[in-house]
Amino acid sequence: GCSSRSLILLVLLTMAVVFSFLDRVILGLLITPIRADLALTDIQFSMLFGLIFAGPYVLASLFSGRLADRLRRLSVLRAAILLWSSSTLLSMLATSFWHLALARTLVAVGEAALLPCCYSLLADRFQPCHHGRAYSVLIMGATVGTGIALVFGSALYEAIAATPIYHIPLIGMVKPWQMTFLVVGAPGIVLALVIGALPEPTRRNVGAGVAVLSFGAALRGFSRHWQAYVALILGFSLSTMSLQTVQIFGVQHFVRNYGMSLTEAGFRIGLPVVLLGPCGLWAGGWLNDYWRGKGRGDASLLVGVLSAAGLLTGTVLAMLLPGQGVAQAALLMVGFFSNFPFGAAASGMVSITPQRARGTITALYTVLATPF
Repeated sequence: GCSSRSLILLVLLTMAVVFSFLDRVILGLLITPIRADLALTDIQFSMLFGLIFAGPYVLASLFSGRLADRLRRLSVLRAAILLWSSSTLLSMLATSFWHLALARTLVAVGEAALLPCCYSLLADRFQPCHHGRAYSVLIMGATVGTGIALVFGSALYEAIAATPIYHIPLIGMVKPWQMTFLVVGAPGIVLALVIGALPEPTRRNVGAGVAVLSFGAALRGFSRHWQAYVALILGFSLSTMSLQTVQIFGVQHFVRNYGMSLTEAGFRIGLPVVLLGPCGLWAGGWLNDYWRGKGRGDASLLVGVLSAAGLLTGTVLAMLLPGQGVAQAALLMVGFFSNFPFGAAASGMVSITPQRARGTITALYTVLATPF
């Protein structure tokens, strides 16, 4: 079993992932009121979701990975959560596109440290036989955070918009979209302080005085196991890509062949992923741990192969067999295998990475392979 201290850390880190995705996605639900007040164009909004976020995220990930290998990880994580949460809060004060761009950049820089710290912390807090399930729970935070933002974010804004103007001490009058940033960003401040106060897990298999691997040494370690890393990164990247393709063209398949509306088709494609994706994610992590317990060093890759086979079978059946009922049943398989491999992938990546290079390698893996 797992200690209560380990489970508490897992819960708090998963909450951090939930908050990160909520802070990342909430801007998309406020496009209309922000555009009206700040006169932003569609191109500017696309930049806020694209290059302005992704560019700093990629660059900061590598820097954050080095910090996770060198410093107290819970302190790095506390600073990161404080940065992206306070930047979300400061978005309420934006009066131009450039103000929002700066806040969005800082959100990206803060969130870039999340996974390198989390992966390294969980690897030390949990026994290897529990890694698959621990990482599966952590990755569920991404789905939960995005779901909360999409399902409840609009309802939250509508509730806040029932009052046209709010009066905030030291700030003055703010509009509902500004108040939404305040409500969404504030909980992260509290979470950061709680996480920062936790005891740092002892780094496993690292004796006193063991130096942190240089970036070059970390990359040389990467090259020694390049076949495994390439299999993990390329295989799981393709898995994500295939699912996104199903989600996009599967909707058009139902529209064109069964005369459905876009709304109904999107519901039929998306609902199995929402309902069964977390179940598959947990099952994949459990299966990884089970096989590792049986001495299978290739457990994570076997989970990936099984996931690819299930995703391929479900997709082919859903798109080629006649009848809506049959297609919908096949989509249940797609939903189950949609996130099946990602906990196992994280476990496999950590298992072949030296302790004092996990932050660096995790940063590379995050940028290249994960569904984040």
